[in-house]
Amino acid sequence: MANTEFAGNGYEMQGRHSIAIPDGLHPDTAKLVCDFAEAVAAKLRRAEVKYGYLDAWKLDHWRDGCAAELLRHVHKGDPRDVAAYCAFAWFHGWSVTPAAPDGADDLTETAKRMAHTWSDTKWPGGMIASPDEFWDGLEEGHRAAWLAAARVAEVING
Repeated sequence: MANTEFAGNGYEMQGRHSIAIPDGLHPDTAKLVCDFAEAVAAKLRRAEVKYGYLDAWKLDHWRDGCAAELLRHVHKGDPRDVAAYCAFAWFHGWSVTPAAPDGADDLTETAKRMAHTWSDTKWPGGMIASPDEFWDGLEEGHRAAWLAAARVAEVING
């Protein structure tokens, strides 16, 4: 359990830093945010000591690497690592959508098949005639989500 104490509209973390909590946020949610922030900070500190990492995350040239590491850490399964890479991207204002890899056309075809398969499970009997028809009817944001899912599947499957 993290060492946090409620202090008005914020939580004091180890007496050194505090997080401003919006008025009205449920106290249990506020505690969750602070406990998780403390856990991520501890994990990052261990990485600093073990690997010599310091503040290279502030450099501007590694957006694609950040997105790739985020996906790799999703597969590894530790939400603290995923949160760390999300924080790095957030700092820079970067999207975490992976860059189009070589073979992007193949990735798009995989995403189309995944989306169409999902539609078949949602609407048995095939209300959607083809993967292309389903894909063409999706909003751009939904296409990006399916492309990201296809990229995750690609990473997981090697």
